[in-house]
Amino acid sequence: EKCALLLSSKPIPNDIIAIKQYISALGRENAAYVANYRRIIFGEDKDCKIDDVLSKKYCLSISELAINGADLINLGIESKNIGTILNKLLQLVIKEKVSNERENLLFQAQNIK
Repeated sequence: EKCALLLSSKPIPNDIIAIKQYISALGRENAAYVANYRRIIFGEDKDCKIDDVLSKKYCLSISELAINGADLINLGIESKNIGTILNKLLQLVIKEKVSNERENLLFQAQNIK
């Protein structure tokens, strides 16, 4: 499983937003693992930008959002749309278009709805 992860890994981006998306797609543990591999094999991320992002409290997964599916249900959002909306909210947070604060996310969810 780890070998497949490494072999299918993509180059590490330089832009902070792209790095946050990269980590989000892989998960924190896998991103650190892939970063070490790509540093050694390909000489990428020599300034350890991934490590810097991982060491900070950035929201990089749905479980780290300040709201959850139950909050969306309370807004009247259908359960079939919850995953899609949470993913959209996560992308807004990663792209720094909205802060990971409960009220901001609830407002954005209402707009997406």
